[in-house]
Amino acid sequence: LGAFGSITAGNQASSQFNLQAGSQDIQADVVRLNAIERGNQLKRQLMVDLGSANASMAARGLDVGSGTSRQIVEQSIGAVQTDVAKLESGAEISATGIQTSASRSRASASAAEYGGYVRAGTSLVGGFL
Repeated sequence: LGAFGSITAGNQASSQFNLQAGSQDIQADVVRLNAIERGNQLKRQLMVDLGSANASMAARGLDVGSGTSRQIVEQSIGAVQTDVAKLESGAEISATGIQTSASRSRASASAAEYGGYVRAGTSLVGGFL
């Protein structure tokens, strides 16, 4: 019974670690997806803001496709592209850290399963001595 209990305990611990690793994988994906969505929000907001600015300038009789107006648009687009890149790289760093934890959890799962068998073997051998 001791050997069976050791194997069962090792397998249960292994299952828990694997479950944790799966959860961490999902969490890493969510971090990446959230960054993409936030980047898309920034881009949409930029388009709304630029549309309003263009409409305002056009209403005042300004040429919205040249000169200062064009520079403002280009600078705004560049700033948003930089912000999006920062979001995505930060998310990738976070996601990689989470996936590293998932890898450690998987290693712990293997160790727990192996440990259960070792304890079972020790229990069986100890019963014969």
